[in-house]
Amino acid sequence: MESSDTLTDYDETVLADNPVAYFRLDGNNVKDLSPRNHDGRYVGAPTTTKLPNGEAATVFDGSSQYAQVSDANDISITATGKLTLEAWMRPDVLEFPNDEGSGYVHWMGKGGVGQQEYASRMYSRTNDEGRPNRISGYAFNLSGGEGIGSYFQDPVAAGEWIHYVLVINTARSPRYPRGYTKIYKNGSQRDQDSLQSESLSIVPGNGTAPFRIGTRDLRSLFKGAIGKVAIYGHELSGLDVLEHYQKLVRPLVGNVGHASSQAAGTALVIPVDRAIPAGRTLITRVLHNYTSGAPTMSDSKGNTYTRDRTASSAGNIMRASFFSSRITTALQPDDAVTVTLPSSVTTKLAVADEFADVLTNAGYLDAHNGRSGNSTTPSVSVTTTNAKDVLIGFVGVNGPADEVYSEDALNQWTTLTRIGSDSGVGDKTIHGAYRSVHSTGEYRYSPTLGARANWIGFMVAYKANTAPTI
Repeated sequence: MESSDTLTDYDETVLADNPVAYFRLDGNNVKDLSPRNHDGRYVGAPTTTKLPNGEAATVFDGSSQYAQVSDANDISITATGKLTLEAWMRPDVLEFPNDEGSGYVHWMGKGGVGQQEYASRMYSRTNDEGRPNRISGYAFNLSGGEGIGSYFQDPVAAGEWIHYVLVINTARSPRYPRGYTKIYKNGSQRDQDSLQSESLSIVPGNGTAPFRIGTRDLRSLFKGAIGKVAIYGHELSGLDVLEHYQKLVRPLVGNVGHASSQAAGTALVIPVDRAIPAGRTLITRVLHNYTSGAPTMSDSKGNTYTRDRTASSAGNIMRASFFSSRITTALQPDDAVTVTLPSSVTTKLAVADEFADVLTNAGYLDAHNGRSGNSTTPSVSVTTTNAKDVLIGFVGVNGPADEVYSEDALNQWTTLTRIGSDSGVGDKTIHGAYRSVHSTGEYRYSPTLGARANWIGFMVAYKANTAPTI
């Protein structure tokens, strides 16, 4: 267990955003690491577990354990009219043994009889409102009763860590006459709601109830883990929320390495430039002078690579290929990934990217397609049948990398690493981008070249464990 006196990169990032309270919940104590000194205490004897980055968090038994912090003005919404509540939470069951109301638990919040302020809520999978495992946050009038809040409702797996951020902002505007609530999941805003409806208006008050973690007012108790709880007297921006999330987890996508060669040969070696843990997926784009057969891939740790798509361009000028591998043996920076061609060629290029949450077991490919042509407007599309896909667009161009290339920003693509041979003789360039989608339908990748050229384009839709928002 880490020392409670040592700040991690994540802790320093949170503290740089000036919380009015920050509880690491590393199992040692409920110490406030902010300058406000709102130290709390554990009730019961909760155990510890590890967050996705290996740092400690607290496990509550859902029966008698929670953490409690005494009432203070600056942890109420009324102190500034704005409050942001942030935590990492991991439900360990989907049916909570000690729930309340229609079938939910308040796993964090501040409130009691006649002193209601705010609450973080999660529903059991079975509940009376048809809200299976909905995760939400509410603001209340002090008198209690119905609250107003925001939520997200996705399939949840027991033991899954979720980064949760709730914003309550009472600033008035024409659209939000009493202010609003807003909620984020894993760095992405999922909902925003007015604090005034046709039948209800929320005007938060300053109550006297303590702030609790693992429960709110002891009427329900959370069974699972909670860590890194922060309270802010201002609204965190979307960029701040995303930064906090990405500080603790590996990003969805990262470049692993790339290589190019214009010497005759059958092998192209991609040095791995960072550690790739088991469970991640490598997806590699390969482009080379035409060969009648397709290349293969391997690495120095014996992971298995599957060729998901290969084709030659019109006129047999180039061949492009897509490979994927679910890494089962971790790669280290001194390892290498090798592309082996069926016959010797000069110009050859490859880019390997690391992806999270992509399935590469049986049936991992949802859809794929390819086209080639000679124009300034390469375009390729797929029609997905799976609601949660990571889409990758790949355009190989018979031309140098310094030519203008305009990304298909309209369709919300994010650019992947671009590599070109650039020797002046037989130059070729690999372009690409990715996006994730939450529904089925037709999706198109349509970048624009600065000059007319021969191109080959692929688009592959990989099924995902979750639907990450980019």
